[in-house]
Amino acid sequence: MSSDPSWMEDAFRFFFSYVVLAPVAVIIAGKLAAQGLRLSGQNGQLFQVKIPAVVTIRASNQEVTFGFTFYLICLLVAGLGAGRTIHQLFVERFGVDPGQFTSLCVFSSLMAITSSALMLAVIRLSNRVRSRSERALKEKYRKVLEELKRRGPLDHPAVGPAVPKDGKGEGK
Repeated sequence: MSSDPSWMEDAFRFFFSYVVLAPVAVIIAGKLAAQGLRLSGQNGQLFQVKIPAVVTIRASNQEVTFGFTFYLICLLVAGLGAGRTIHQLFVERFGVDPGQFTSLCVFSSLMAITSSALMLAVIRLSNRVRSRSERALKEKYRKVLEELKRRGPLDHPAVGPAVPKDGKGEGK
């Protein structure tokens, strides 16, 4: 190794963008998305990051598919929509120039986690709203049934016959 410390900086950047940060983001985004969505036929998949004596984090089955999907969509959107701007943000705000692609990978990792968390929040909120409206509809339906039972059969003398006596479909 040379005495130039840039190799260490490059190794540090590589480790935290490709080896740890992006895979952890894939796993977390997948776990969040799988709580709100279902995808069949995804058995036998496993993706994990192991840092001995520190952490082991893993995703399995549909979590893997959702995680990679969210990450790749975020990478594509970030790269096409604001690639140069994201890189400049890292250089100007963080004082580090990890390179444009690495900046996009870091940004996409955070974006994948955020978007999957937002998606989960929207799904849970809509489920609560739907659940409340279903309960309200069931209660309304129950009250209508009770009212109909209280009134009695349709040919009750107070209501009149269900079928007109002349059979022609006209009233009394």
